[in-house]
Amino acid sequence: MSYILEHIVLRPLSARDREKTIFWRNDPETRSLVMGYPFPVTEVMEEQWFENALADQNKKRILYGVDTRDSGEFIGIVHLYDLDWISRTATLGIVIGDAQARSGGYGREAVLGVVDIAKEYFNIRKISIDVIDHPDGARGFYEKLGFQVEGVFRSHHYLRSRYYDIVRMALFT
Repeated sequence: MSYILEHIVLRPLSARDREKTIFWRNDPETRSLVMGYPFPVTEVMEEQWFENALADQNKKRILYGVDTRDSGEFIGIVHLYDLDWISRTATLGIVIGDAQARSGGYGREAVLGVVDIAKEYFNIRKISIDVIDHPDGARGFYEKLGFQVEGVFRSHHYLRSRYYDIVRMALFT
């Protein structure tokens, strides 16, 4: 099922998206923005990740490709993972892999869209995210969206020759 928002479409992730995602996962700039797998990703690894992720849909994770409405271009992924169906909680992950699309408001719309979907369709009551606390980080972005700090992991993430705190943030839907 796809969700058409103002400037983007959230749609089921597809194996055809692998060509772009492997580029994003191996791009140092993109990789520094997320706390994903820090090592080079091969085509075989990406294929296996896709197979596992697509097979696990609606059990422990929900994945959406993010396409622009105007061009239909695939620009990112937004997902909920570590779904706890009893406690009604999930963890948010997002990457706008297309560097030119990062400042266009697409990430904001994708996060707000998946939060609405989580609340309305899946009855998720709390969504958490861990962010790197550095000057170019996303903490302020999530605070503007209503996420609040729940805790700090001191000197927890190594990035570009330095250790950074990780801030756990959450939003009650």
